[in-house]
Amino acid sequence: MTVRRPLDERPGTRRGEGFDDRGETGVETARFASSIAATLTTGLVSGLFHGFSVAVTPSLRRTGDRTVAEDLR
Repeated sequence: MTVRRPLDERPGTRRGEGFDDRGETGVETARFASSIAATLTTGLVSGLFHGFSVAVTPSLRRTGDRTVAEDLR
């Protein structure tokens, strides 16, 4: 947990220079946005793998080994 100091107590900063209303820079916002994007992307990719395992793998199980090797190429 980070402790937020008032703007006047931060070294080298003055009110209104690079901070929004809460005294944060865009770094926290970018970190939060990239975290959300990574979570959504991971969920979508895992859904793709699950869909492949549910739809394609059972049908490949019913075919011969040669057919599976040819299809996956």
